[in-house]
Amino acid sequence: MDRLLEPSPQSLSHRMARYQALRPSLHDLRDLLFEIIIPVLPSVGDEDFTCFETNLMLKSTIYAAQCGSLDCS
Repeated sequence: MDRLLEPSPQSLSHRMARYQALRPSLHDLRDLLFEIIIPVLPSVGDEDFTCFETNLMLKSTIYAAQCGSLDCS
């Protein structure tokens, strides 16, 4: 059970090299995010300081995330 809870350094390096390094960032998907028309509520916890910039980018990119609905009038 301990081995399952603590990944090996080799496992972590494979994860970084194959998964995280190859996936596009949200900034790369910005044009696709502009096309979202359903209401979106991005949320960040009060201690998630590293996610704050991403949350602001999503709110500025996804129109329906700016006010919580499609009718932002």
